[in-house]
Amino acid sequence: SLQPLVRDFADVQLSDSERLATQSLYAFHYLHVLREAGRRYLQGDKVSSDGLNLFDVERSNIRASQSWFENNIGEKFVCAALSSNFSYAGSRLLALKQTPQERIKWHEATLTAAKTTTDIDQEPSKRNLVEAGNLIFLANAYRDLGSYDKTISYCEEALSISALVNDDARLESTALGYLGIAHYYKGHYEEAATHVQKALGISQKTQPVDRETEAELLRYLGHAYRGLGDYDQAIQQYELSLETARQSGDLSAENNA
Repeated sequence: SLQPLVRDFADVQLSDSERLATQSLYAFHYLHVLREAGRRYLQGDKVSSDGLNLFDVERSNIRASQSWFENNIGEKFVCAALSSNFSYAGSRLLALKQTPQERIKWHEATLTAAKTTTDIDQEPSKRNLVEAGNLIFLANAYRDLGSYDKTISYCEEALSISALVNDDARLESTALGYLGIAHYYKGHYEEAATHVQKALGISQKTQPVDRETEAELLRYLGHAYRGLGDYDQAIQQYELSLETARQSGDLSAENNA
């Protein structure tokens, strides 16, 4: 492709301020592409495939955009942009498509932005939601690395923030779900069942319902009941998980169920 060559040639012709401005336009554009891919992904059915395909086509550009934001986090306008453009849907897609290490770097940068931005247009409740969201997806990344104590700590911190703003059921449900899953892996089956049940109760009220996540939560609720020796309840949750996975149209979720 000629695009990288043209970009590199243009880069050396610019002053530092011009280069920063030009690079920011590129980075902002692909941040919005990530948001759009995530939005489509969570729609389900064929639209979900469109979101996955969009991310795959633009993967290298999205990652380059992320790297630019991470490397320029000291700029005030970068912090403001990251804080105001946090996307739950985009983060869910990153959890599927990127390594835990990549996601940790990204969400740490976005969390730093939310904590340091002084943008007067950014309401405190919005900043709190961005903080909570990034803590939740940091928890998810550490869960994938097997660091369950960190997962629990990040989820509890996120839930304490969510309780202050009481404004995003999806974030609360996700935090409770990841918290329950981490407790399951630590062998705390009662805590796992309690948190996952709460997460399911909240997630079923959100629109659109994230069927893939719901299938995962039902599966872990089954695991928790199995750990408690309640095999009838475990089977019931596994069957519900399979049915929900089929509704989502996600073959990997169905196989896991």
